[in-house]
Amino acid sequence: MKANVFFKAVCVAVIIMATATPVRANNPYVANDIVKEGKVVTRFIYKNDQGLQYHLKSDFTYDAENRLNTKESFLWNPRKQQWIPQQRIQYKYTDSNILITGSSWNEFRKAYTESIRQSIYPIRAAGSKIAQLTAD
Repeated sequence: MKANVFFKAVCVAVIIMATATPVRANNPYVANDIVKEGKVVTRFIYKNDQGLQYHLKSDFTYDAENRLNTKESFLWNPRKQQWIPQQRIQYKYTDSNILITGSSWNEFRKAYTESIRQSIYPIRAAGSKIAQLTAD
């Protein structure tokens, strides 16, 4: 139950980030999107603390119908100077539902865990793009 609530909170956070208002001068974070063919393929989040510093990175993949297929999140490790995987969310579509599964990175095994969080959402009206992240 707790994992399901956490997973829903992550999904809501993704939607909020996708529709975020423009950056203000006092905002401690700055986002930068890499867009290809009208779709966000990578989003960088920088800390705005005495200059921009890497903080988070998300990579997005899409299926042949331009629907979100995978979101993989990374956290910047300043000591190692590299991106460390954190979690992966996968979207699978049927005629009536979207199956969303989440996996966490296992640092010891250097691989994602088996899908530990799973939710099913009904698809809205035909043609609705409820799981596509587009550039503003």
